[in-house]
Amino acid sequence: MEGKIKKKDSFETFLFKGRLIILLVMMNLLLIFLIFRAVIALNVSEYERKAMIEKVKEIADENQLIQDRNTLMEASLAYYKNKALYQPPLSSREIAALRQKGLRNPVMDIKTDLMKHPEFIPYKGIMGGAMRFPSEREIYVVSTKWVRAYFEDGHIGGWMVLEYQVSRNGKISWRVINSYLDNSIDTE
Repeated sequence: MEGKIKKKDSFETFLFKGRLIILLVMMNLLLIFLIFRAVIALNVSEYERKAMIEKVKEIADENQLIQDRNTLMEASLAYYKNKALYQPPLSSREIAALRQKGLRNPVMDIKTDLMKHPEFIPYKGIMGGAMRFPSEREIYVVSTKWVRAYFEDGHIGGWMVLEYQVSRNGKISWRVINSYLDNSIDTE
């Protein structure tokens, strides 16, 4: 009997070992499958990550280009706003004559007075803008009789020539000689 038990034990042991091996093989196959899935997922994630990195680089390059253009435009705007436009000086004789009429600082007084009169501009503003003389730097007192001035509404602008007269009490009177828009909206 002992021999039968040994055979039976050995067969059951063999069967048990076989099932254990099959289970281990199946677990290894499952593990390989899970590893394979993880590798595929990592590869997709790596591909997506690389694509995202490329997109971020493109956006960063585009952003840098926009910043460079903005810096250039700001520098250009600052140049045009601050440039010393040529103001032909009035002669000392002309300055003295205007002072005798009551102007303390003739060129500045004339510019300041004109800036108070946007109603002289014969054009209406567009897109909610109001025509005005934006800066004394763009008003040129060219003689004791004439002024050339830039006007704008923030969208369009132009130039005008005005005649002025200073009375004995320093009061300035104006007459528009000519004007034009130097940039208008294209309607086509």
